Amino acid sequence: MGKGKQDRLFNTKVVLIGCGALGSNIGIGLARAGIGHIVLVDRDMVEEENLGTHQYSRRDIGMPKSAALKDKIADINHQIEVEAIVADVNRTNVEGIVKKGQLVLDGTDNMEARFLVNDACVKHDMPWIYGSCVRSSGSVSVFHPHGPCLRCVFPKVPTKRETADTVGILSTLPPMIAGMELSEAVKILTGDKPSQDMVFYDADKQSFDKIELKKNKSCKACSKHHYKFLKSKAKKTTVLLGKNTVQVVPSRSLNIEELMKRLQKSEVEILGGNLYLMNFKIRDYTITVFEDGRALVKGTSDEKIAKELYLKYDGA
Repeated sequence: MGKGKQDRLFNTKVVLIGCGALGSNIGIGLARAGIGHIVLVDRDMVEEENLGTHQYSRRDIGMPKSAALKDKIADINHQIEVEAIVADVNRTNVEGIVKKGQLVLDGTDNMEARFLVNDACVKHDMPWIYGSCVRSSGSVSVFHPHGPCLRCVFPKVPTKRETADTVGILSTLPPMIAGMELSEAVKILTGDKPSQDMVFYDADKQSFDKIELKKNKSCKACSKHHYKFLKSKAKKTTVLLGKNTVQVVPSRSLNIEELMKRLQKSEVEILGGNLYLMNFKIRDYTITVFEDGRALVKGTSDEKIAKELYLKYDGA
């Protein structure tokens, strides 16, 4: 690639949204490629069940994924500037997040987040790279703010929404899809022309297919500039598919230390915590509370139950 292009990579800033199976592989790849500034965004924490597909180890269990990945990157190259954001990407913060970099990479595992990212990137003239992997197949595509964009391909959020959590994922797939995303990222950041196709990979058949993407002149996002997903009403509760978990989003942040003091005087069982979050148990439910006030209520897919439990500890 040459010193000139390598220096150019070191002076670029990339945003990675999602630090799970796909995202953690992308993050490690960005570090090894010599990207000088990386913003990591994820809402979740590392769990033991992640170790088979994520780039984490046992010492990372209980840490927010973005913070754990930041540490991994520092081990590879301490000169890289890394910002770890522990947050749920939603309509209130997505625009500020994508504007932090020159390019956005997709490490998410849900289509709602991708439609949000697409609208924000089109609105702010930002290229982004889509990546998806589930079961034993995946796909990658570069989307441009002036089209084609994600909504040229999918005008609406697909109703069939399989994720790695609901149907599983082949452990060798995330590194493969991550490598494809990274290859396109390097092209864009060094001034080379990226692929114009959506590329599909099938690990079972060891085969590649692709379709040429074309701008839809009737696209609501890149042609009409109607950013539907940036205007959608924020959800207070969200069922996380395949996890038997509900995310509860509050209207304010919390002080973890003060919350722990309050809960020590209640009937809950405190399981532990760190600078970013704390875990405690109420009956058969395990609750993880983050600094921004979000909670993951594990042990139920009932949003009403999750909200009631949240209000219980919030007023403890």
